[in-house]
Amino acid sequence: MKENNIEIFIKENLDQFDSDFPEKDHIDRFLDKLEQSERTMNHRKKYLYYSVAATIILLFSFSGYFLWDFTTIKNRTKNIDITISNIEFKEVGEYFKDQINIQLDQIKSMKYIEPQLKDSVFKEFEAMETNYRQLQDELKNNPNDERIMQAIIEHYQIKLDAVNQIIQSFSISKTNFKINRHENSI
Repeated sequence: MKENNIEIFIKENLDQFDSDFPEKDHIDRFLDKLEQSERTMNHRKKYLYYSVAATIILLFSFSGYFLWDFTTIKNRTKNIDITISNIEFKEVGEYFKDQINIQLDQIKSMKYIEPQLKDSVFKEFEAMETNYRQLQDELKNNPNDERIMQAIIEHYQIKLDAVNQIIQSFSISKTNFKINRHENSI
């Protein structure tokens, strides 16, 4: 019975219940806001996809460059007849060592790089040092062997190129980090 009375009351007073209507452009504003929020979400998804794609492209580019550069250095040095005296050889070695140490100090001073990443880079260079020590031992046994001197110079060139590539890679990462941080703050 009560329900019937309520229904009857509502039907009889229907005009009083429907007295307030939304403004005429209410639905249009609502749809505009909904569409705008959907565009924002789509933009964020696109940005995520583009950033993942860019990262993958960078990784492939750097690995391809390292491979290409390594093979071209190897081929270039095979074709060059280097006759360096021991004094000139030491000067060249000192030059490369200084350049490499400057670049390594630059990597050490980069604050935006994760410590684990820095550690892995320096471990790789330590592994390169063991190869260098072997070459030095061979040079002590054969002091005038141009092949060993050439191998040591190639070692320096490869190491310097690797350090430069790592610095460029970290600089790109720093730029991407700044862009992402700026976009996130917006």
